[in-house]
Amino acid sequence: MSVKSKLAEKAKDIEEALQDYLVIREPKKLYEAMAHIPLAGGKRLRPVMAQLTCEMVGGVGKRAIPFAASLEVIHNFT
Repeated sequence: MSVKSKLAEKAKDIEEALQDYLVIREPKKLYEAMAHIPLAGGKRLRPVMAQLTCEMVGGVGKRAIPFAASLEVIHNFT
């Protein structure tokens, strides 16, 4: 598996998590504004690096997805 395909695979997991976490609810305008930038796409390099770091120290990368997704949201708003 190439590095590019490995990164894309892990980024897909992050994208799914972001969609699950950033559900649009009431007040609708607030949640739509909050979700707009994180759900617009991107490389997801920071969250993927968090997953890979977890795996490098013997952890399970999928268990780091909540942390990785939060990194992406924080990055988008700073």
